[in-house]
Amino acid sequence: MSSLVWLVISLGGAMLLHRYYFKERIQNLQTPPGAHWLWGHEKAAFDETCGAFYSRWFEQYGPAFKIRGAFGYGEILVVGDPEALAHIFIRRTYDYVKSPVFRPLIERLLGRSVIWVEDADEHSRMRRFMSPCFTAQQIRANTNEIASATRQFEQKLRDYVVSQNGNATINLLDWTWKVTLDIIGQVGFSHDFRCGESEDGKAIAKAWHDQVNMAMNFGGFVAPLLIRQFPWIVNLPVEAIQAPGKVKTIVKRLGKEFIERQETVNGTDLLSVLIRENSRVARDEQDSTDQLLDHTCTFVMAGHETVAGALNYTLWELAKNPSIQDKLRAELQAFDGEPTYDDFQRPSLAYLDAVLKEILRLHGPSSHMEKVALKDDVIPFSLPVRGKDGKLVTSIPIKAGQMIYIPSISAQRLSSVWGDGDVFRPERWLAPNELPPDSVLHKGWSKLFAFSQGARNCIGTRLAIYEYKVVLTTLIRNFVFHDTGAEILSRFTASLQPRVVGKEQDGPALPCRITLSAVN
Repeated sequence: MSSLVWLVISLGGAMLLHRYYFKERIQNLQTPPGAHWLWGHEKAAFDETCGAFYSRWFEQYGPAFKIRGAFGYGEILVVGDPEALAHIFIRRTYDYVKSPVFRPLIERLLGRSVIWVEDADEHSRMRRFMSPCFTAQQIRANTNEIASATRQFEQKLRDYVVSQNGNATINLLDWTWKVTLDIIGQVGFSHDFRCGESEDGKAIAKAWHDQVNMAMNFGGFVAPLLIRQFPWIVNLPVEAIQAPGKVKTIVKRLGKEFIERQETVNGTDLLSVLIRENSRVARDEQDSTDQLLDHTCTFVMAGHETVAGALNYTLWELAKNPSIQDKLRAELQAFDGEPTYDDFQRPSLAYLDAVLKEILRLHGPSSHMEKVALKDDVIPFSLPVRGKDGKLVTSIPIKAGQMIYIPSISAQRLSSVWGDGDVFRPERWLAPNELPPDSVLHKGWSKLFAFSQGARNCIGTRLAIYEYKVVLTTLIRNFVFHDTGAEILSRFTASLQPRVVGKEQDGPALPCRITLSAVN
């Protein structure tokens, strides 16, 4: 009997078992109507722009409900309640682990580093080991490298716009990755990707583009669902499954070459810091070279792609809101000289800070998470929801093995909390009385969930924010961004990714018209 037949039989059996085992495991939460017999609610969520399905039902039911999983998987809990997320991510951090879909893909893309590891002791050890790489002092030591890469990028973009008679329409995604990859290459392990023009830079860009493009299509929707049912699929020699490993292979090769050149003794790059830290601990506690390179791969990929994504959505929102763009430009051009690391922490650049917070609220790069409960538990709510019986529900009991979806892009847009949750309005961050009360906000950075929260919050938050502000300051001072009118649909792959409605075949894209700033 062929493997395909066995797969179909196994899938059918799994559907029946899951329908039985997960029947009404989540008591008294509402379920959206219209679940498909095969896809449950998951394809309906996939067909819309990222988060729209969950936002709609959060507004109707409150920030907790349940959906039917595809292939008969059963009931999936969907939560955006701030108290529920604090419970999962802060108070019970290690009782909720990444879903069996995400973890093997993280290993293939980034290796077995701090994002992948689940064991509490090992995760804590990794965090302590890596923390010296992300101190304010360490970032200050790399400001010249960040500034140099940004200036090189600005000149390359300027030359292109001038070549188009000062008025060019670009795909933002084709440009922002160049500067963020350059920055993280220099800061990560003193490697020059030459503004994306090196062979290694081009190879990383192609591998990442191919992976994102596959993940945005229907096959990218189905593949994780099959992996969820049959985890062994991740080991099949299929291009779509093995593609993420190409990026890791390139980065680890470059890092190994860097170590072999013995350029780590006095370096300020992150890999040099890691090697020095490694030499200070007992030999039986030291990480292997391969583990150090996994850390470096995490720096490079998680660092450059997420910042590039935030920049893309920022420029797109500013292009659609020229008055906000003008206000930001006025603040940045009024600042005398180039802002330092400390300048970016001060009130003189408050509007820049407000733009960043508003973008991370609306378009956080990590806009969707999936967790699985390791133990029976009771999850509390700070925003009670109306149960199926019409009564208010303030907590929900769950069983070990329960799948939980956390669409943070929806949780941060609740109009019941923000009033105008889907509106890009940085001004809300400038006056304390504009913000909702703390009781209905999240417990992460700036009351957002953008960098997660608790013991597993983003270890590189400080570096990512500084990098974002340096690049955005340079771009807004020197260029003007204009809306093209393109309709954008966003999908979550490894991070939030946009593409143009009607041009899906072109892959991830965010078109924007760009001209030179009159001041420059």
